[in-house]
Amino acid sequence: MASAADRSTSPPKLPLWRRRWLRRVLIAVGALTLLGLTAVGVAALWAFTILPRSLPSVTALETLQPIQGTKIYDDNDEPMTELHVERRILVPLAQIPQSLRDAILATEDRRFYSHWGIDPIGVARAVIQNYRRGRLVEGGSTITQQLTKVLFLTPDKSLERKLKEAVSGVLRSWLVRRRGGGADIFRQVRLRADRA
Repeated sequence: MASAADRSTSPPKLPLWRRRWLRRVLIAVGALTLLGLTAVGVAALWAFTILPRSLPSVTALETLQPIQGTKIYDDNDEPMTELHVERRILVPLAQIPQSLRDAILATEDRRFYSHWGIDPIGVARAVIQNYRRGRLVEGGSTITQQLTKVLFLTPDKSLERKLKEAVSGVLRSWLVRRRGGGADIFRQVRLRADRA
């Protein structure tokens, strides 16, 4: 009698065809997962080992001297005129009011202190907005990525440039945090005041 009670409490076995189908589905899901993880691993390896070789040095920002224009002097060494594409005036960080720094962060990169050079939330927001509108209307770049693009890369709109911008942003952000002990890239960058 005990065997009859055991049969009633044990779950019924699945038919053979269902077990085979379930096994095939699980194998397919496992293989696709493994393939996906391998692809992500190869992409990460490429992004962080091969791609950075074509980028400027991460420390190049520390020694950057932006072009400030050409000054023309007369015979008495008095300045006559200045030739430039942009008029850049370098301003030390200490002279930039905190309210201006906060305004720049609020406008350009709200999560500046909480991301690591790439803002996944900003990228997702930009992808959604661009999809909804059917064209490129919003970017997901952080200030670090924008700085990299303006100073070291070309302004072309290509996937390769965007990947270089992202990898460079992560590397620069990592370096600043490692050296500065904080998430303040403003210590490494001199904000500039452009005048026409």
